[in-house]
Amino acid sequence: MSAGKINAQATELGHHHPRASEKRKYVQLEAWSDLHNKKRRNVKNPTAANVTGNLATNLQTRELGTAHHNGHFNPLLEGTPANSRALSPQSDAEESSEVKPRSDPDILKFSETATSTDRQLSTFVPTEENVVEQTSTAWTISLREGDALSLVGQYVVWIRKGAISILGATLHQSFKTYRVFAPSTHSLPSIRPLQNPFGPGYQNTIIAISNCSSGLRLLGQASPKLRRLWNHDTFGRGCTNSKRTFQYLGRNSDDTYKRPLRIFETLSDWQALITALVTSTHARPNKTMLVCGPKGSGKSTFSKMLSNALLTNPQQQSDTKHSSREDPVVAFLDVDPGQPEFSPPGDISLIQLLRCNLGPSFTHPAAFGDGVHLVRAHHIGSISPKDDPQHYLRCVLDLIHHYKQMLLQHPSRPLIVNTAGWIQGTGLELLEDFIGCISPTDLIYTSTQGPSEVVETISKAATKAHTTLHFLASQPVEVASRNATDLRIMQTMSYFHLDEPENGNLRWNAMPIDAMVPLSVHYAGPNQAVYGVMLQGHELDPECIAQVLEGCIVGLVIVENNAALGKLSEGQHSHASLSEEVSDDHDDNVSLPSDPNDLNLMSTSSRENPHHARNYNHNPPLPRTLDHIPYIPSNSSVTAPLLPAYTCSVGQALVDSIDPNTQTLNLITPVPSSTLNALHDQRKKIVLVRGNLETPTWAYKEDLYVQMSRRKRIAVEGLYAGLAETWSKEDTRKWAEGRRWVSVAEKGRTNKVRRARMDLGRKQAE
Repeated sequence: MSAGKINAQATELGHHHPRASEKRKYVQLEAWSDLHNKKRRNVKNPTAANVTGNLATNLQTRELGTAHHNGHFNPLLEGTPANSRALSPQSDAEESSEVKPRSDPDILKFSETATSTDRQLSTFVPTEENVVEQTSTAWTISLREGDALSLVGQYVVWIRKGAISILGATLHQSFKTYRVFAPSTHSLPSIRPLQNPFGPGYQNTIIAISNCSSGLRLLGQASPKLRRLWNHDTFGRGCTNSKRTFQYLGRNSDDTYKRPLRIFETLSDWQALITALVTSTHARPNKTMLVCGPKGSGKSTFSKMLSNALLTNPQQQSDTKHSSREDPVVAFLDVDPGQPEFSPPGDISLIQLLRCNLGPSFTHPAAFGDGVHLVRAHHIGSISPKDDPQHYLRCVLDLIHHYKQMLLQHPSRPLIVNTAGWIQGTGLELLEDFIGCISPTDLIYTSTQGPSEVVETISKAATKAHTTLHFLASQPVEVASRNATDLRIMQTMSYFHLDEPENGNLRWNAMPIDAMVPLSVHYAGPNQAVYGVMLQGHELDPECIAQVLEGCIVGLVIVENNAALGKLSEGQHSHASLSEEVSDDHDDNVSLPSDPNDLNLMSTSSRENPHHARNYNHNPPLPRTLDHIPYIPSNSSVTAPLLPAYTCSVGQALVDSIDPNTQTLNLITPVPSSTLNALHDQRKKIVLVRGNLETPTWAYKEDLYVQMSRRKRIAVEGLYAGLAETWSKEDTRKWAEGRRWVSVAEKGRTNKVRRARMDLGRKQAE
C-alpha cells in the first residue's frame, strides 16, 4: 500500500480503523485495572524494523546506570583512585523536605571577561585538596567560601558537612538527599557553600554527588526534543563512555556538546525581596503571595525560589525542632494552564509542597511521589484562558475556596499563586479579579518596564485589597534551545511516560506510547466505568464523537454532585457575577481530611445531598451515539463546561482507540489505577472531557524515533553485521504502512511523518 493511499484513506471523515480485528492486547477488567501499571512495561509489538530476536528488546530495556556505558572513565582529577568509595546513604535516594536554609546568601560574581561562547560556569576548580573521593558514578568534594559549582545532568546531592544554597533553598548537613535536574534547556543551578545556621561557624562544606537513574534521560530515544538535554545521550552519535549522569563544567567549552549553557544568577532585588518575604512569613505564617508579570519575565522561577526558601527557612526549621509546630508546608496555586509547574498543560491545580523543587517543570509533570500532594485540580482543556475566561475564573476561585478551607485546619500555611503571562485586555481583567478575590498580602510584579496600563490597574487593585505591591526587574533570558511549544510537548510527553514512583521518587517509562498496554474501560453495559464523554467548547455532532476522541488527549474529570450537570441548562453566566456565584456554590463549613492523599479531599461529600445518585441507576440518563457512547449534550452552539464547584480533575489520558464491539475505551494514562479504582468503588462519575489541547502528534511518531535510534546504535556498536546506520526514506515508508493517523508525503520533506487525520476537534468558529 502506497503512502499516498494511506493518506487518502485516513482523511476520510467516516474512517474507522479495524479496532475489533486488531490483534492487540488490552487490559480487559471490570473497571480500572491494577494490572495496568504492571503491564505498562510490556510491549505489544516487540520486533524492531530490520532487527529481530532479543537484540531489539535488550536495546530498549537497557537502563542508564553504572553498567550500560562501556569504555573508559574520564576522571576530573588525574591520579585520584577510580575505585575509591563515595560516602552516600543510598545510590538513588529519595528526596526530602527537612532541610535548613540560609538567611541571606551573597550573590555570585563570575568573571566578566568570559565571552558568550566560552563563559565561566564554576568558580570551583577540582584539585587534589578539594576532591575527597570519587568513583565512576559519584563525586565527593569540599567547597570553600566563595566557591560556586555548576553541573549539567541529573544527580543526587547529599550534604555531609555544612550547608549549601541552590535555587533559593538552603540544604544543611543531614542524612537527607535531594534530586537535582539540570538540563541544558534551562539555566544551570549553582551550588554555593554557606555558613551552617546550626553549625559552629564557617567551615568547609563537604557534599557527595551521585548518579540519578530516573529513566527520564531515555525519553530522548522517542523524541528529538528530549535529546542533548543532559551531560550525554545514551544512544547514537554523541554518546560518551562516562558512567556518570552529571558533568562538572568549569567553562562552557567543557561541555560535551559545546552548547551555549548559562548559569542561574539571582538578581540582588530578587534575593532581597525573598529574604524579606520569608522573614515576614515567620510573623504571619498564612501570608498569600501572588506573582504576576509578562510572559517570560521569570514568574515561575521566582515562585520556585520563594517556595524553596519558605520550605527551608532556618528560623522556621529551628522553631519546628524546639516546639510542636508542624513541618514546613507551602500551598502552591498554579493557575498557568500553558506552563504549569506540577501538572500537564491544560490543567491548573492547588498543591501542598513538603520538599524543595530542584528542577524544571517537565521533570515533575504531576503531583506524584513524596513531598508533593495534590489538593484539587481542574481541567481547563486549553493552554490559555483566552478560550473561555469565565470558566477559567470559576476554576481559579474554586481552588482559592479550597485553600481557605485548608486554613481552617492548618492556619499557618502560606500560599504562593503563580499566574499566567496573559496581562492584556481580558487577561488584565482576570488579574484584577484575582487580586480582588484573593486579597493577597503581597503582590509581586516581575517587570519594571510596564506596560503602564497594567501597572496602573494592578496598583489600584492592590490599594483596594490592602495589598503590598512589589516591582522586580525581569529575569534576563537568553536565546533558548527550546521554545514555548517545545517545552509544552516535553512536559506532556514526560507526563504520559510517568511510571510508578520508586521510594517516593518519580520514574519514567521510555517505552513508546504505541507499545504501551492501555487501560480498557467499559462505557456501556453492566461494567460501565465511564459516565460519559464531553466535547467542551465545541459544536457537537454525536456521530463524530469517536473520531474526535481517538488519538487525542482528554481530561479525567470527576463529577462530585449532579448539580454540575443541572447547571448546564442555565447557560453561560455573566463575568461580573462569577465571584458571587462561586461563593454561593460552596459551604464554608466544609472541613478537609488531614491526609492530603485521601481521595475524599477531592470530594464535596459533606455538602452533597445523600439522595443524589450514588450509582449509575440513579444518575441522570445521558444520550448515546449509535455505538452507545454516552455523551453530555450541548444546549447551544457549543457545549458549556461543567461547573468546577462540583467537579475536579484527577489527570489526563490519551484515547488510544474505541472498540464499539466490546463497548470499551482504551486509554493511556499515568494516573494510578488504584486511584481510579477507588473512585469507581465510591461510585464517582468519571467524564472524559475533550477540550482544545494540541493534538499529540509527538505520540504518533515516538516509535519511529525509537526505531531510528536503535538502528543507529546497533550499527555504531557493530551488533548486527551489514546493517546500514542511516535511516532511509524507504525505511520510513515501510514503518508508516498500516499505521493510524500517519502518512509519508510524496513531495517535499519525503521522510517526515505527518498526522493525516483531520483535526475534528477545532471549534466551528475557526
